[in-house]
Amino acid sequence: MSFLWPGILVLLAAAGIPVIIHLLGERRYEKVYFSSIRLLKQIETDSLRKIRLRQWIILILRTLGILFLILALAGPFAGGWHLGGPGEGLILVDHSPSARFHKDFENIVSTLQSEFPGWDTLRVYEKMSPQALTRKLQRARPPEHLFFLTDLQANDAMPVFLNTLREHVDDPVILALNPFRERSWIQSLEIPARYFPAGDFIPVRAILAIPEERHPLAYLTVNGKRIAQTRPDESGYVEFSFLAESPGHYHGMVKTEESDHPFNQRYFSLNAGEKISILLVEGEDSYLLPALGALLTVDVEAVKPDLFPGSPLENRDLLIVDGLHPLPKAQMARIRRFAQHKPVWIVMDRRPDPAWKEMLALQDAREYTLSEGQFRITERAEKADPVFSELPGFSVSRYFSILADTSYQPILRLNDGKPFLYTLRENNLYIQTSPFRLADNLMGTHPLFTRALKTFLFYFTGATRQDILIGDPIPIHQAGDEIVRPDGHRVKVLKPYTGTDIPGIYTRVSNGSQVYFAVNWPESETKSTVLESPLPGMQIIPAQNDEIRAFRESLKGRSLTPLFFLLTALCWGGEFFLMILNMKKRGKTKNI
Repeated sequence: MSFLWPGILVLLAAAGIPVIIHLLGERRYEKVYFSSIRLLKQIETDSLRKIRLRQWIILILRTLGILFLILALAGPFAGGWHLGGPGEGLILVDHSPSARFHKDFENIVSTLQSEFPGWDTLRVYEKMSPQALTRKLQRARPPEHLFFLTDLQANDAMPVFLNTLREHVDDPVILALNPFRERSWIQSLEIPARYFPAGDFIPVRAILAIPEERHPLAYLTVNGKRIAQTRPDESGYVEFSFLAESPGHYHGMVKTEESDHPFNQRYFSLNAGEKISILLVEGEDSYLLPALGALLTVDVEAVKPDLFPGSPLENRDLLIVDGLHPLPKAQMARIRRFAQHKPVWIVMDRRPDPAWKEMLALQDAREYTLSEGQFRITERAEKADPVFSELPGFSVSRYFSILADTSYQPILRLNDGKPFLYTLRENNLYIQTSPFRLADNLMGTHPLFTRALKTFLFYFTGATRQDILIGDPIPIHQAGDEIVRPDGHRVKVLKPYTGTDIPGIYTRVSNGSQVYFAVNWPESETKSTVLESPLPGMQIIPAQNDEIRAFRESLKGRSLTPLFFLLTALCWGGEFFLMILNMKKRGKTKNI
């Protein structure tokens, strides 16, 4: 027999306490009785002998009960047939940022792999769906045991992963990392907008998690210069502002002093005073041109479809084709070449001809015109960028449904499920299925249409995507662009760069121009709350080396803890029964 926690056995000395108390209680002084009561005393003595015998039995049961309880707490187990090893199992590792950047993470993973060398190791990423986890579990060998190393952070994904484990694995064991709360960190950072006129002050707001009693000093860095510092209020809120002196790009971070927390900084990237250059191929009776002309953040040139061949596309940030106008084959090829590097916004106002079908990868398109007073309402599509969740619903009475040759990603859809705005996955084409005409939709009369239009433009041109998350790709301007990582390494790329594995400012260098991308952890990973135990159907043990080694030893054989708890209960139950008998016997003796 072996023990998981042999240190508890030092408490076995406590089993001697009942013996000491009993011996002290047995101390007697010499008593002299008168002859007249000797006979009565002899009768009482005979009865007390039986009582004392029961008392000794009670003492033995009490002592054994204490011994068995201490042995049970020490985690006893017997070897049996499993003395050669802990059996087959699977090590599941939470590879989300909050877990893998924990100070003990690498040490615990190394211990698990050394203590269980024959077990497979699977890493669970924060973006992994439950279906992907299920496929991983089904591909792996059916495990006899499963360890899940995690920090149990209370984000949206964790409960789903735990439910998936319960469904596919019997009795999973959670190795819980201690929350890393010794230092402060940045939970979130917000800049209300991303385009500002030159000469304006730009606000920067942040929320800090502050476990220390003394609030740390937070500071703001812009373009490599530390320009402001302050302390957060009681709720952890802090606000800065900096002056955008001239048009250009601004990037920086908010950070706290004297903290080694992995989430101790958060980055931002934005443009100030720069305009989006747009070439618009005008549509018939469209209200798009006057709406664009009212925006201070764009520089738009409008041309009729027949003048499009003579309009240069160089140095344009965006091409808008407002209507499926019949265009020469050479001009269709020109649009296709432009879309290889820059976004093209195409507005459907009619069913596409064969050239447009080929361009848009469509088999067919069907026109829908609703009765007067009836409308479909736009809404954000599932998995679309969160920036579109802030847009209102627009009323649409005429639109086109599509039958596509290839996969596409809806951005906005109508409430009947048909796409209103979508993009083709393999290029920079953005297609809208309802024209900018007041007879076809009421977008132009909505008070928030200007905001929606700015959102479309900033999203298409990549302005909103200069703030991205760990693992998100950085789009390239052309093959051969260079990415400068936060650690200074330079990487030549032929396709979108996917090596955004650490937070910081990444620089894309293309034809001598530079674009900066701020890469941050997801805000869901910076939460300070964890799931509370117990978790039904799961055993939770601390993620510590000693606990892992002790648990490994327990897997070699059968646990004897329930047996010793049962023996403890039997001993103390027998003791209680004999004490009742003694009390009754004493009562009868006194009545004699």
